[in-house]
Amino acid sequence: MRVLLGLALVLMACDPAVSTRLTLAPAPHGAPPDTLAAAAISLARRLAVAHGLRPDSGWAACTAGFYEATDSVVDGGRHGPSVGLSLCVAPQPDGALEFRIDEAITNRWGLKGDSLRRELRDSLVARFGRLAIRVR
Repeated sequence: MRVLLGLALVLMACDPAVSTRLTLAPAPHGAPPDTLAAAAISLARRLAVAHGLRPDSGWAACTAGFYEATDSVVDGGRHGPSVGLSLCVAPQPDGALEFRIDEAITNRWGLKGDSLRRELRDSLVARFGRLAIRVR
């Protein structure tokens, strides 16, 4: 019983968030990896700015780019409270490139965040192919 109470307290103390991770597979043999990564990073930057996110120093892991903005969740047709929206672009040790979109202090996607995650996913798939993109 004590363990369940402790777990409940920990869960209540955590701020809710929604997140999507899109991973671009490492470049296939023979393809120039830097060229593919540069194209993907440029695409993410362009979409982030188009959705109103601003470049920021962000987390240390986001060495290929970090962008943030505020968003609002629509509740019953009305705009709800402001939430934090971020996009982190981080190279992975295996040569993959991860795009992580987070909205903090909410359990639902806001308008900007939902649009950004869908458009980034669709654009990466259109550019690199469905098999090159993993969504989590």
